[in-house]
Amino acid sequence: MALPANTGYLDLDQGVVFPNSTGAWSDYDDWSQWTSWAGTLVDPLIWVSDVVDLGEVRNFCLKIITQAQGEVSYDVYISATGLFDGEETVTTIASGASSVPSFTARWFAVAVKVAATSGVNILNGFEITSTEQTISFDYNGVDTSTLAGTSAARTLTLKRTVSQVVDLQITAQAVTAYDLDVYVTNTPTSTTVIPRIISKGTSTVTFALVGVDNHARDGVVDIKVTATPEQYMQGNNLLVR
Repeated sequence: MALPANTGYLDLDQGVVFPNSTGAWSDYDDWSQWTSWAGTLVDPLIWVSDVVDLGEVRNFCLKIITQAQGEVSYDVYISATGLFDGEETVTTIASGASSVPSFTARWFAVAVKVAATSGVNILNGFEITSTEQTISFDYNGVDTSTLAGTSAARTLTLKRTVSQVVDLQITAQAVTAYDLDVYVTNTPTSTTVIPRIISKGTSTVTFALVGVDNHARDGVVDIKVTATPEQYMQGNNLLVR
């Protein structure tokens, strides 16, 4: 995959990036057909940031403020090696996107894309800030039998939309004694359950409480969620809230 090539050039006099021309002299039969000095312009215009090294693999969000003429979107490239020779992954963030997943990597680069809407697509400048901020919220005394789903997969709706749940702690506070579904045991009942995380979404988490006989049970639990905040597009900008 690797990082894409820039498809524009920096005009030092005006301090802006213009798209390259895709035209050639051979496209025209005579001078009267040359109605624009640049001919046909590249669309979208792509400009790639420097590669950023965070020092170690981290969970992070990005705030990107862009000034441009045209519709802005982003491709975020992340890498655990910094080589960007095909091992990297890319997240495309379209104009108007919401609930954009956060990133986990040591190295990243951003390709800013400006699509023409009216007139020439121009990139005036952009600023990228990474943040490792997390948010936490608690749910105390939750009776899992009141949650959606079945005991094999209970769904908890989060208090707010997040980019990624990075840590989920479930502590059982009270479990009704249950009969062990085993052939032979000296202890016919138990109140022990082990939390099992099934999924960690941007707006819900799904989990089960599994008894020592490997059957799902319900109980009263405390839950602590740690997550990266929501990333979303507003106009040309990728923001965090």
